[in-house]
Order: sequence, then structure tokens, then C-alpha cells
Amino acid sequence: MIRKDYTIRAGKVALVVGTALNAINQGDLLLGAPMTLGRGAQMILTFLVPFLVSLHGQLSSSPKPDPQAPGGHQPPSGG
Repeated sequence: MIRKDYTIRAGKVALVVGTALNAINQGDLLLGAPMTLGRGAQMILTFLVPFLVSLHGQLSSSPKPDPQAPGGHQPPSGG
């Protein structure tokens, strides 16, 4: 199960990074170039990729459950 806060954070990253990349890569659309199905797909992927990369990074760096701990949960770290 993916934590809700991870998806919210990944969505924020995708919004910022995807908007910047779309402005750079599809800037001619703002100047009146025609919108096509292919360009629409590119724009969607430009938001999807940062979302997935951010989510993957968060999931891969999160603590892993300890199968030997009661309930299979990670014990709290005492730092």
C-alpha cells in the first residue's frame, strides 16, 4: 500500500517539474502551434514521469518492515 503523503508529495513534484518541462519542451504551443494527439501524450508523460520518479524515490528510501519483529513492523530507531 502506498502512503497518501507519498502520493501528495509526488504530485507536488510532478506539478512543478512537469510544468517547467512542458513550458520548455512545448513552448511553441504557447506561440500558436497546433495541438496534436502526440503532443498531448507527450505533455501527459512529462507530468507522469516526475510523479513516478518521486514516488519511487520515496518508497525506496522508506524503512523496510522487519519480518522478525512482532507484526512485521520496523522497530523505532533510537538515535
